[in-house]
Amino acid sequence: MKSPIYWNTRIYEIIMKLLYGRTYEGRYKAIAEEVRNLEVLDLYCGDCKLADFVKNYKGADFNKIFIKSAKKRGLDVSLMDITKEKIPENECIVMQGSLYQFIPNHEEIIKRILKSAQKKAIISEPYINLANSKNRVVSLIAKILTKTSEPCDKRFTKQELINLFKKYNVTKIKDLGRDIMGVFEIKFKRDREKGIYKEI
Repeated sequence: MKSPIYWNTRIYEIIMKLLYGRTYEGRYKAIAEEVRNLEVLDLYCGDCKLADFVKNYKGADFNKIFIKSAKKRGLDVSLMDITKEKIPENECIVMQGSLYQFIPNHEEIIKRILKSAQKKAIISEPYINLANSKNRVVSLIAKILTKTSEPCDKRFTKQELINLFKKYNVTKIKDLGRDIMGVFEIKFKRDREKGIYKEI
């Protein structure tokens, strides 16, 4: 059973604002600064807040409620489960606050994002999590509230995220106050016939 956070986009937005506080809009602005005029595919887009900050926006999510709400806003969004479907190629692929949901297969998701991104990939993930609270009650409530389908007990620390991004040759790492944002400049093009990458 999904958490109530994912039942309604308004509830989702309120919870995100409470969690991020003064850093709420800063994350979107930081991503928008990196995206500039690139065409964006926002994976697990949630309430599509990023669309308020960037041009050429596309979103994808596995939550039908979020997709229905986004389409009412006239946004270009698709129902997609990237654990089962191919990530479409796009100039810039963004993932915000969702990587933990794929643990222990999160590195496979990173590889697939980098493979599908044509010019740039941006992954922003929180390292300050109530789910990591030393208070067991607070930690349990946070884990329940952020549950999608399967329990997600593990959360990343700041250093784990930095090390993870460096492993995949991150171009830039930025501390956004609650999140660590990794920016990956794509410097390779795919040789489709041989299935390898050649440096440009």
